[in-house]
Amino acid sequence: MSIVATIETDASADLRDLHAWLTEDQELRAWVELVESPPPEGTLGPVADLVQIAVESPEVVAGVTSVIIAWLRFRRSDVKIKIKNTRSTSQVDVSVTRVKGLDGAQLGELTGQIKRAISGEPPNEIPPDGGAGG
Repeated sequence: MSIVATIETDASADLRDLHAWLTEDQELRAWVELVESPPPEGTLGPVADLVQIAVESPEVVAGVTSVIIAWLRFRRSDVKIKIKNTRSTSQVDVSVTRVKGLDGAQLGELTGQIKRAISGEPPNEIPPDGGAGG
């Protein structure tokens, strides 16, 4: 199975939570994987490094994007994620503190940016107050 996109964040717990949201959907479960590394010496449990998305069909990209947007909107703490396509330079960085305040047009643009990052299309520019960068 070829990895198409990865999602990273600074907090292992955030990655685990996002992975749980993504795998609640039975149609996405087969295409999403949590990648972990062994625990640092003296600690318990593996460290979540990233979430991988392994298919680029429009349906999976749309499903993953919808779940990411929902997950971001329901976050109570600040979180930043980085979404990268492994076959291109496409990348988007998202900060949840900005997502909460987006209007409909900005949210639509952010959704498009996430879809483009996952599918490997070049990102569009988002205005400075738009919540993401590519």
